[in-house]
Amino acid sequence: MGVELEPKKQKAQQHTLLAKLLLARIFLCSALMVFSPAALLFLYVDVGIGVANASEQKSKTDNTEQRKYENIKTRKRQAVGKACAKKLESAQEILSGEKASGVKGGGEKGPSAQQLKNLVKQLRGYLLNSCSASYEKSQVYNLLGFVQYSLNAPQKAVINYKAMIAEPDVDPRQKIDTHYTLAPVSYTHLTLPTIYSV
Repeated sequence: MGVELEPKKQKAQQHTLLAKLLLARIFLCSALMVFSPAALLFLYVDVGIGVANASEQKSKTDNTEQRKYENIKTRKRQAVGKACAKKLESAQEILSGEKASGVKGGGEKGPSAQQLKNLVKQLRGYLLNSCSASYEKSQVYNLLGFVQYSLNAPQKAVINYKAMIAEPDVDPRQKIDTHYTLAPVSYTHLTLPTIYSV
């Protein structure tokens, strides 16, 4: 062909070719079964050799893939525990409006201000009881920041976002995203009023 294919495409083409050969041999076996049992023995031996060669090639490629990723360090992903997950799930339902409207996917309006105030109390309670691990706390602080911002309390939102960033086990990508959230919130709501009051 002259053009090299990607390894996955090459494997797929090899498997497709082997499957076609096997189907052709099965068809020939069924046709020859009627005419000559001796020819059938020859085809069974040949098919066995082809399958053995294909399995050897597969094990060689698997070994090279294992060696390829041998020295790469993987990062352990954090997870929220079951108790905390249930609590956070109920908080997400309130935020999406599912509990308020009773409709999955939320209603037209979001949660009321009173529901958000109650949610702040609940989330603070989760920090003390259900969500005690550092990663779990970071998730709760993130939700608290969002809820406080929704309640038009940007100072409290900034405090919660900063607490989330300060947690030692926070996900690095979420930490970066929170910095991007924190910058405009703290700039527009904390800096501008002092500039205009002068």
